[in-house]
Amino acid sequence: MRTLTQKAVLLAAFVVAPLTANAASLIANTQNTLGSTCDSATAPSGSVSASCGSFLSGDGIDARASFGDLGLRSQVSGPSTVLGGTGVEDSDFWRGSASLFDTLFFAVESGTFRLFTDIAATLIEDVTGQFGGSSLPLGRNVFQVDVNSNVIVKRRHEYLNSLVTGQAELLYVEDTGSFGTGFIDLTFTQGKLDLNVHMYSEVLCGAQHGGSFANKIGTCLLGVDAFNSIRLIGGSVFDAAGNEVAGGFLGSESGFDYSVGVEPHGEPSAVPLPAGLPLLAAAVSVLLFWRRRS
Repeated sequence: MRTLTQKAVLLAAFVVAPLTANAASLIANTQNTLGSTCDSATAPSGSVSASCGSFLSGDGIDARASFGDLGLRSQVSGPSTVLGGTGVEDSDFWRGSASLFDTLFFAVESGTFRLFTDIAATLIEDVTGQFGGSSLPLGRNVFQVDVNSNVIVKRRHEYLNSLVTGQAELLYVEDTGSFGTGFIDLTFTQGKLDLNVHMYSEVLCGAQHGGSFANKIGTCLLGVDAFNSIRLIGGSVFDAAGNEVAGGFLGSESGFDYSVGVEPHGEPSAVPLPAGLPLLAAAVSVLLFWRRRS
């Protein structure tokens, strides 16, 4: 025989568990299948855009844009045991971007708007073998985020054949900024600020040779997973003297509230407890009723 407490715990698990599972599935469903798709949200004003460009055949790229949340991911795979190829046909090259443009309005004439960001991205890099003794980059992986032409994150990794080992190696690295949460201070005048947030990715696999080389043997897999990458998670207004202005953000052309922003990465999805608690209370009431009858 189960005690009243045991029955309550079992029934509570039955009521709450489905709600948690549904919340997790909603998160999973936001991931799209990789493959040259570009989605842009609509707004009464301001603009968001996503572009995908394929210069050669390849695995694909996804890009999406909405106010407060930009995303992009791509993947290319290069030649595998290619003998005597002409280079271009053996390459895989994709480029894509996502952007937002908006105008923000403030309660003070001039000052600084501190925009808080949260950036998450994973580089996909697996290059092996030899590529025709090429001195040109046989692999390139680029990911960059700009806010009003300020580079806040940049990853540029280039793979070349080493002159020492003759094997493909990561021989050029440019890493600027860091992933995670941070902020950028943007000055404004005349009570307004034109905001431009831009994300860019370029990925290349290929020996880039115009001649025939019998030793073009290797594998190349490059890309970036930043589909849920840059999120604008809030903002604060400071006057020209550096004092924070409460209620200093008045609004934006698009209607998006940059003082609040969107939920940062890693925040647990809200479980609809207001809907679940009445069911739980009803279950406990039924158990108490059974106990009185017994």
